[in-house]
Amino acid sequence: MKIFIQYLILAIFLFNCKNNNLRMEIDKNKAISYNEYSQEFREWESTKNIKLEEAYRIHLDYASKNQDRIKLKSSRGYPLFYVYDDYYIFSTVTYIHKIGVFNCTGIWVNANTGEVNYVEVGKDQNFHTNSSIWLTSYNGEKIKIEEK
Repeated sequence: MKIFIQYLILAIFLFNCKNNNLRMEIDKNKAISYNEYSQEFREWESTKNIKLEEAYRIHLDYASKNQDRIKLKSSRGYPLFYVYDDYYIFSTVTYIHKIGVFNCTGIWVNANTGEVNYVEVGKDQNFHTNSSIWLTSYNGEKIKIEEK
């Protein structure tokens, strides 16, 4: 019985070590929705070292190397709906945006340093947004045009 408990503790420890995704509490008032015509977004981006196209490339590189950590698989990248504090959020929870609910789980690129992480945000921190936000998201359009 003693050996069983030791193995159980070891298994729990190893499972917890494997789950190294960051978790974060969200202040919904700090989120700025992306829209290429939004003055608020332009002002936010103008104060950052990493601009949108570079952040999109960083997130694509991270996504291609870390698909095992990301629940929604994509080889084309993830959309940008919001920026938050100093981060571009490329959301991997995209199915709820069309009904006006946003979840910040996804690939977060620091707009000052370029540091990138996959961040999980609990469903209890979802917030309501405009249900047409998915129409204004950034999906690498400028990058795709440059590559043609």
